[in-house]
Amino acid sequence: GWSDTQALMGFSSAAALLVGFTLIESRADQPIMPLHLFASRNRAGGYAGVLLLPAGMFGAFYFLTLICQQVLGYSPLRAGFAFLPMTLAMFTVVRFVPRLLARLGAKSVLLTGMALLVVAAAW
Repeated sequence: GWSDTQALMGFSSAAALLVGFTLIESRADQPIMPLHLFASRNRAGGYAGVLLLPAGMFGAFYFLTLICQQVLGYSPLRAGFAFLPMTLAMFTVVRFVPRLLARLGAKSVLLTGMALLVVAAAW
């Protein structure tokens, strides 16, 4: 579980490495990741969205596949077909995003998309 010693050590190690990386990068002449990129709140929020959205989506795909097969008793093929409506919806929406970006702006499109994903995941 989450309170297991190995899990806690992994999280602690990751946090310590992140702090160390940040300290080294802040002092480097030519940093791998220039920290000034995160000074803008909008840009930092965009980076967080680009990181967290796919991580959450693929995590959901993995666990929903397990639920479909092990809890609902679906075959692997049927579990794959269960994802078809969501996949088709994503491919359809992607076609409209450039026009929405031009009309509404990136921030509102991103926030609306994230909100829809949260609602869909909760449903």
